[in-house]
Amino acid sequence: MIMSIKKEFITLSLLSILLVVSASSRAQQNKFLLNAGIITGQENAGFGAAGQYFLTRGLSVGAQYYAIQEKDVLTVNANVLTGEATASFIGLRGDFHINTLFANLTERLDPYLGLSAGKIFIAGTTQLNSGPIVNEHYSYNGLTVFAPVGVRYWFGHHVGAFAEYNIGLANVTADINGDGKRESFYEKRQYLVGVGLSVRF
Repeated sequence: MIMSIKKEFITLSLLSILLVVSASSRAQQNKFLLNAGIITGQENAGFGAAGQYFLTRGLSVGAQYYAIQEKDVLTVNANVLTGEATASFIGLRGDFHINTLFANLTERLDPYLGLSAGKIFIAGTTQLNSGPIVNEHYSYNGLTVFAPVGVRYWFGHHVGAFAEYNIGLANVTADINGDGKRESFYEKRQYLVGVGLSVRF
Protein backbone atom coordinates (compact mmCIF):
# COMPACT_ATOMS: atom_id res chain seq x y z
CA MET A 1 0.00 0.00 0.00
CA ILE A 2 2.71 2.51 1.03
CA MET A 3 4.90 1.55 -1.94
CA SER A 4 1.93 2.02 -4.27
CA ILE A 5 1.29 5.51 -2.90
CA LYS A 6 4.99 6.43 -3.24
CA LYS A 7 5.07 5.22 -6.84
CA GLU A 8 1.99 7.26 -7.69
CA PHE A 9 3.45 10.36 -6.04
CA ILE A 10 6.69 9.93 -8.00
CA THR A 11 4.68 9.52 -11.20
CA LEU A 12 2.72 12.69 -10.45
CA SER A 13 5.93 14.61 -9.72
CA LEU A 14 7.53 13.49 -12.98
CA LEU A 15 4.37 14.43 -14.86
CA SER A 16 4.43 17.91 -13.32
CA ILE A 17 8.10 18.38 -14.29
CA LEU A 18 7.39 17.29 -17.86
CA LEU A 19 4.50 19.73 -18.08
CA VAL A 20 6.69 22.57 -16.81
CA VAL A 21 9.38 21.78 -19.37
CA SER A 22 6.78 21.50 -22.11
CA ALA A 23 5.21 24.83 -21.20
CA SER A 24 8.59 26.56 -21.02
CA SER A 25 9.73 25.17 -24.35
CA ARG A 26 6.71 26.68 -26.05
CA ALA A 27 7.65 30.10 -24.67
CA GLN A 28 4.06 30.66 -23.55
CA GLN A 29 3.93 32.77 -20.41
CA ASN A 30 1.50 31.98 -17.58
CA LYS A 31 0.20 28.81 -19.21
CA PHE A 32 1.23 26.45 -16.41
CA LEU A 33 0.31 26.67 -12.72
CA LEU A 34 1.95 24.94 -9.74
CA ASN A 35 0.40 24.94 -6.25
CA ALA A 36 1.94 23.58 -3.04
CA GLY A 37 0.93 24.05 0.57
CA ILE A 38 -0.58 22.77 3.79
CA ILE A 39 -3.80 20.75 3.89
CA THR A 40 -5.79 20.54 7.12
CA GLY A 41 -8.78 18.42 8.04
CA GLN A 42 -10.31 17.67 11.45
CA GLU A 43 -7.30 18.96 13.45
CA ASN A 44 -4.87 16.98 11.27
CA ALA A 45 -2.45 18.49 8.78
CA GLY A 46 -0.58 17.31 5.73
CA PHE A 47 0.93 18.32 2.40
CA GLY A 48 -0.77 18.96 -0.91
CA ALA A 49 0.35 19.84 -4.43
CA ALA A 50 -1.19 20.32 -7.86
CA GLY A 51 -0.01 21.09 -11.37
CA GLN A 52 -2.38 22.61 -13.93
CA TYR A 53 -2.28 23.80 -17.53
CA PHE A 54 -4.44 26.65 -18.82
CA LEU A 55 -6.45 25.44 -21.81
CA THR A 56 -8.02 28.89 -21.99
CA ARG A 57 -7.80 32.02 -19.83
CA GLY A 58 -10.70 30.75 -17.73
CA LEU A 59 -10.12 26.97 -17.65
CA SER A 60 -7.18 25.03 -16.21
CA VAL A 61 -6.74 21.25 -15.92
CA GLY A 62 -4.12 19.05 -14.30
CA ALA A 63 -3.26 16.59 -11.53
CA GLN A 64 -3.54 16.81 -7.74
CA TYR A 65 -2.02 14.99 -4.74
CA TYR A 66 -2.25 15.25 -0.96
CA ALA A 67 -1.34 13.20 2.11
CA ILE A 68 -2.59 13.69 5.68
CA GLN A 69 -1.37 11.93 8.83
CA GLU A 70 -4.11 11.36 11.39
CA LYS A 71 -3.75 10.42 15.05
CA ASP A 72 -6.48 10.02 17.67
CA VAL A 73 -6.42 8.96 21.33
CA LEU A 74 -9.62 7.77 23.02
CA THR A 75 -10.09 6.67 26.66
CA VAL A 76 -13.05 4.40 27.47
CA ASN A 77 -13.44 2.88 30.96
CA ALA A 78 -9.71 3.35 31.72
CA ASN A 79 -8.82 1.68 28.41
CA VAL A 80 -6.65 3.81 26.13
CA LEU A 81 -7.26 3.37 22.42
CA THR A 82 -4.76 4.93 19.99
CA GLY A 83 -5.38 5.21 16.29
CA GLU A 84 -2.97 6.32 13.56
CA ALA A 85 -3.73 6.54 9.85
CA THR A 86 -2.44 8.04 6.63
CA ALA A 87 -4.90 9.30 4.02
CA SER A 88 -3.54 9.98 0.52
CA PHE A 89 -5.32 11.19 -2.60
CA ILE A 90 -4.21 11.31 -6.22
CA GLY A 91 -6.40 12.44 -9.09
CA LEU A 92 -7.26 14.85 -11.88
CA ARG A 93 -8.51 18.39 -11.40
CA GLY A 94 -10.11 21.19 -13.37
CA ASP A 95 -10.74 24.81 -12.28
CA PHE A 96 -12.92 27.56 -13.69
CA HIS A 97 -11.40 31.00 -13.06
CA ILE A 98 -14.24 33.39 -12.29
CA ASN A 99 -12.36 36.58 -13.14
CA THR A 100 -12.86 35.81 -16.84
CA LEU A 101 -16.52 36.78 -16.37
CA PHE A 102 -15.61 40.28 -15.21
CA ALA A 103 -13.48 42.32 -17.60
CA ASN A 104 -12.72 44.99 -15.00
CA LEU A 105 -11.71 42.65 -12.18
CA THR A 106 -8.10 43.15 -11.06
CA GLU A 107 -5.65 40.65 -12.49
CA ARG A 108 -4.08 40.14 -9.07
CA LEU A 109 -7.16 38.34 -7.75
CA ASP A 110 -8.01 34.88 -9.09
CA PRO A 111 -11.19 33.42 -7.51
CA TYR A 112 -12.01 29.94 -8.80
CA LEU A 113 -14.39 26.98 -8.60
CA GLY A 114 -13.16 23.48 -9.30
CA LEU A 115 -13.84 19.79 -9.52
CA SER A 116 -11.38 16.97 -8.85
CA ALA A 117 -11.81 13.21 -9.03
CA GLY A 118 -9.40 10.45 -8.13
CA LYS A 119 -8.58 7.69 -5.70
CA ILE A 120 -8.09 7.91 -1.95
CA PHE A 121 -5.94 5.44 0.00
CA ILE A 122 -6.32 5.09 3.77
CA ALA A 123 -4.14 2.81 5.90
CA GLY A 124 -3.84 2.76 9.66
CA THR A 125 -3.41 0.94 12.95
CA THR A 126 -5.59 0.83 16.05
CA GLN A 127 -3.83 -0.07 19.30
CA LEU A 128 -5.35 -0.94 22.69
CA ASN A 129 -2.74 0.09 25.27
CA SER A 130 -4.45 -1.19 28.43
CA GLY A 131 -3.87 -4.80 29.45
CA PRO A 132 -2.49 -7.02 26.69
CA ILE A 133 -1.47 -4.74 23.82
CA VAL A 134 -3.64 -5.43 20.79
CA ASN A 135 -2.83 -4.05 17.34
CA GLU A 136 -5.31 -4.01 14.50
CA HIS A 137 -4.28 -2.96 10.99
CA TYR A 138 -6.72 -1.76 8.36
CA SER A 139 -6.74 -0.23 4.90
CA TYR A 140 -9.29 0.81 2.33
CA ASN A 141 -9.50 2.86 -0.83
CA GLY A 142 -12.00 4.17 -3.31
CA LEU A 143 -13.17 6.88 -5.66
CA THR A 144 -13.30 10.41 -4.26
CA VAL A 145 -14.80 13.56 -5.74
CA PHE A 146 -13.92 17.04 -4.42
CA ALA A 147 -15.44 20.45 -5.14
CA PRO A 148 -12.83 23.11 -4.27
CA VAL A 149 -13.69 26.79 -3.85
CA GLY A 150 -10.82 29.22 -3.46
CA VAL A 151 -9.09 32.48 -4.22
CA ARG A 152 -5.55 33.24 -5.32
CA TYR A 153 -3.66 36.53 -5.01
CA TRP A 154 -0.74 37.26 -7.32
CA PHE A 155 2.10 39.32 -5.81
CA GLY A 156 3.61 39.71 -9.28
CA HIS A 157 3.55 38.01 -12.66
CA HIS A 158 4.72 34.61 -11.44
CA VAL A 159 4.32 34.17 -7.65
CA GLY A 160 1.17 34.24 -5.55
CA ALA A 161 -0.65 32.71 -2.58
CA PHE A 162 -3.91 30.77 -2.41
CA ALA A 163 -6.52 29.62 0.09
CA GLU A 164 -9.26 27.11 -0.68
CA TYR A 165 -11.95 24.97 0.90
CA ASN A 166 -12.73 21.47 -0.35
CA ILE A 167 -15.94 19.50 0.11
CA GLY A 168 -15.63 15.85 -0.88
CA LEU A 169 -17.37 12.50 -0.95
CA ALA A 170 -15.64 9.12 -1.20
CA ASN A 171 -17.13 5.78 -2.23
CA VAL A 172 -14.75 3.25 -0.69
CA THR A 173 -14.61 -0.49 -0.04
CA ALA A 174 -13.37 -2.17 3.14
CA ASP A 175 -13.77 -5.30 5.25
CA ILE A 176 -16.06 -3.62 7.77
CA ASN A 177 -17.24 -6.76 9.61
CA GLY A 178 -13.91 -8.59 9.68
CA ASP A 179 -15.32 -11.52 7.73
CA GLY A 180 -12.94 -11.28 4.80
CA LYS A 181 -15.55 -9.67 2.53
CA ARG A 182 -15.22 -6.10 1.31
CA GLU A 183 -18.29 -3.91 1.51
CA SER A 184 -18.84 -0.59 -0.23
CA PHE A 185 -19.75 2.49 1.81
CA TYR A 186 -19.58 6.27 1.62
CA GLU A 187 -16.86 8.16 3.50
CA LYS A 188 -18.42 11.60 4.00
CA ARG A 189 -15.87 13.31 6.26
CA GLN A 190 -13.90 14.89 3.45
CA TYR A 191 -13.71 18.54 4.48
CA LEU A 192 -10.31 20.09 3.80
CA VAL A 193 -8.78 23.56 3.97
CA GLY A 194 -5.64 24.35 2.00
CA VAL A 195 -3.27 27.33 2.01
CA GLY A 196 0.00 27.74 0.16
CA LEU A 197 2.00 29.28 -2.66
CA SER A 198 1.35 29.36 -6.40
CA VAL A 199 3.81 29.73 -9.28
CA ARG A 200 2.85 30.27 -12.92
CA PHE A 201 4.99 30.04 -16.05
